[in-house]
Amino acid sequence: MRKLLLIFLYCSFSIISFASEGENISGNNLINTYYSNAEFALKTNQKDCIYWANKAIAESLNQDNYSTLCKSYLIKGKANELLKRYNEAIGNYLQSKTVAHEKNFPELELAILKQIAQLYAHIGNYKSAVKYSELLRIRKDSSEVSQLKLLSKDLPGKVELDKKELKIKELRANKSQLDSHLRSNLQTIDNLGRLILFVVVGYSLIFISLFWINKQSKSIMEKNMLLTTQQNKLEIGNGALEHARFKAEESDRLKTAFLANISYETRTPLNSIMGFSELLRDKSFTPSERKKFIEIIHQHSDALLKFVVEIFDAARIESGEIIQDHEVIDLNEFLREIHTYYSLESDLACKKNIELVLFLQFGETHYKFKTIPDRLRKVITHLIENAIGRSANGKVEFGYKVIDSLVQFYIKDNSPSFDTGQIDIMFERFKQTKRELNIQDQGMSLGLTLTRNYIESMGGYIWVKRNKSNGSTFFFTLPIS
Repeated sequence: MRKLLLIFLYCSFSIISFASEGENISGNNLINTYYSNAEFALKTNQKDCIYWANKAIAESLNQDNYSTLCKSYLIKGKANELLKRYNEAIGNYLQSKTVAHEKNFPELELAILKQIAQLYAHIGNYKSAVKYSELLRIRKDSSEVSQLKLLSKDLPGKVELDKKELKIKELRANKSQLDSHLRSNLQTIDNLGRLILFVVVGYSLIFISLFWINKQSKSIMEKNMLLTTQQNKLEIGNGALEHARFKAEESDRLKTAFLANISYETRTPLNSIMGFSELLRDKSFTPSERKKFIEIIHQHSDALLKFVVEIFDAARIESGEIIQDHEVIDLNEFLREIHTYYSLESDLACKKNIELVLFLQFGETHYKFKTIPDRLRKVITHLIENAIGRSANGKVEFGYKVIDSLVQFYIKDNSPSFDTGQIDIMFERFKQTKRELNIQDQGMSLGLTLTRNYIESMGGYIWVKRNKSNGSTFFFTLPIS
């Protein structure tokens, strides 16, 4: 048991010794790395050179490596000299000279003195340059004398060494010394065996420690992945919650807009119907006036009925209840019928003295087009009535042209143009322009939304542009099936 305790103490002492030696080796390698980086950056990037020199100086002071400390001050001075920071360069050279002189590095001291003398000469301080040149000469002379003294001391030592070597040769010839060497070799073998045992035990401990660390690292990584997954799920949940909140706010806003606009769109015609109905009770009005009142009541009744129908149609389109089959129609004949109705039968354009112009790309020829006739008729009639209602006089032009695989329809008027902000919100449900709507415009906010829904349900797209002179043009496209 005592023997095992002694072996354990010996192993512990050896571990501490090796650790300290490893730290010294690691520290010296770090100093050499810093100094090598400074040397490499001296000619290319002097600021980086100063950075690495400062790191080498700090580490050299920690490790008491005065040789590299001296060289680091010197290379830092060279970098400052290249950057034309002459005062800082001289200060670095003097620090390097002090270390070289105190720690007895004669060759480094000579190189530093030469560098200082050249720098003073370069900046025009010839007095200091002469001073350090003279000091350089003195140091050279004293260095040569010291070398001669050392050489003279070494000569007698070499003679004594030769004598000792002769004695060693004689002793080796003696048998007793051979036995002594044998015992020494056996002791060395014993020590090496202990060292090998220590190394094996040490490596085993290191392997066990690395295995434990690796296992702990895997456990930590798994926990981190689990936390990351939970965090991602939480972020997704927060995003979904935020989206749901936004949808709820948007639904509330649309509900408010819906109620406000329902009130506006229905109150106006109802007020007119009730007002003129009340006037009909008054028998003081002439028959012609009473006839006009009846026409106004019919007009507002039609507007109210149209608005109610639009509400139901919009709801049915959005819910997908309206499903109609496509039919092949003669597009030219289809548009001529609409033109004839508004030019001759309907008095909407006549009352405003508005000319309705039809443009057909293929003229008198027939053009077969597959579409949903009822929806297309509602889209074109609504846009024509919208154009007539917004125009004071002049003309309204509508027609179509074929572009690649699309049929592009247009309705052009000369009414006051919309500004950019009005165009952006024109097709949104229950949005109105800044201009007050007249009787023909009632239902326009929902009607344009319904028109857009009809067009999109047929695979098309609608937009509006301002004309160069005056008015605006509504365009929409439908695919050629």
